[in-house]
Amino acid sequence: MAGRPWGVYEGDGEMAWAPYARASGETRTLLGKIALAPKAKWFGGWISNGEIADKVRGYIASSQQQAGSTDALVQMSVFRMHPWEDEACHRLPTAAESASYRDWIERFASAVGDAHAAVILQPDGPFALCAPHLRRAVLQHEPAGDDGDDDQRANERDLA
Repeated sequence: MAGRPWGVYEGDGEMAWAPYARASGETRTLLGKIALAPKAKWFGGWISNGEIADKVRGYIASSQQQAGSTDALVQMSVFRMHPWEDEACHRLPTAAESASYRDWIERFASAVGDAHAAVILQPDGPFALCAPHLRRAVLQHEPAGDDGDDDQRANERDLA
C-alpha cells in the first residue's frame, strides 16, 4: 500500500461528490477535503447478486481513472451478511441465504479480479458472534454441499 496511489470515487454513490462538483471558491475547497479523500465505498445486500459484479467493476474503473493509474488502491467495504445485526442473535441463516451470500461474494471477488484493493469484509461481523450456539457459518466460505457441521463442532469446542 505504501507508495501506491489511492483511488477516489467520483460518482453518484459518493454523497459528497455532487455538492463538491457544484461548489466554487472556499466552499469547494472545504468540500474537497471530504470528496477527494480516499474512503471505502459500501457494497451490500441492497445490490442484487445479478448487479454486484458490474457495480464493483464500475467502481474500480472510476477510482483508477481518477487516480490516473490502474495501480491505484481501491477501497471497498462489504455488508452482505444475512441475517444481519440483532436478527443474527436469534437465528442462523437459511440454506438459501447462505447460498445467496456465497454467490454474491464470489461475484464480488471475481469482479475485483487482479485490481489492487483493500476490502473490509463484514465490519458488522461481530453481530454474528451472538448467533445461536455461537455458530459463525455465515462468515465461513464452505464449499457447496458441505453442511458445516464439522466446522460448527470445532468452533463450539474452541469457544467452550
